[in-house]
Amino acid sequence: NITMDLVKKLPRSSGGYDAIWDIVDRLTKSAHFLPIREDYKTEKLARFYINEIVARHGVPVSIISDSDGRFASHMWQALQEVLGTKLHMSTAYHPETDGQSEGEIQLIGPEIVQETTEKIIQIKERLKTARSR
Repeated sequence: NITMDLVKKLPRSSGGYDAIWDIVDRLTKSAHFLPIREDYKTEKLARFYINEIVARHGVPVSIISDSDGRFASHMWQALQEVLGTKLHMSTAYHPETDGQSEGEIQLIGPEIVQETTEKIIQIKERLKTARSR
């Protein structure tokens, strides 16, 4: 069971990212903060989701997400139906539905950008080290 939320309108990174996709496992509280571009289409997010979340953790039983149009789209709903994942949407008027993601963002808001930047730097350094072997 996971929650997902998009943090938008962030300063553009050197990699062109201006949003973060926050995905939280409701049981373990483990979180993924995936840098994305706000203009990514549903198809790109779906590929990213399959490669980054499903490939690493398996298919979730359920998803609670914000009501971003991409997560409400027929394509996203069809993908979740094929995977057997129940999809629930939180609304602007009832954000408590998505308590995990929204709470995570409220608690660490600006720190997300700093943490993500640090992780990106670590990844670049590890890739550089791996290439030099």
